[in-house]
Amino acid sequence: MLKLKELILLYIMNSGYSKTPLIKKLGIKENYLIKLFNCPDNYFNLLPELQNNLNILESDSEKPAHFIHYFAIDKLQFLKSIHDLKNQIRQDGMI
Repeated sequence: MLKLKELILLYIMNSGYSKTPLIKKLGIKENYLIKLFNCPDNYFNLLPELQNNLNILESDSEKPAHFIHYFAIDKLQFLKSIHDLKNQIRQDGMI
């Protein structure tokens, strides 16, 4: 059985599909440094291209990321984390 956040991600990925890969829609480019937080267990099955062309950093890495993909259960969880996330991103990066 899929968890709620997995169902939401699947819905977003499949709604209005334009044949543009999600990785491109997100603005992720080759050789980006990426951090993942609270991602679904099947995340890399949904976005297999992330494994091939990008560098996934450990979430506790001191190195600033180009892109942080953060999954929150609710707005409060996100708001509690945003300050820390901002400190982990490059100046030209994205959360």
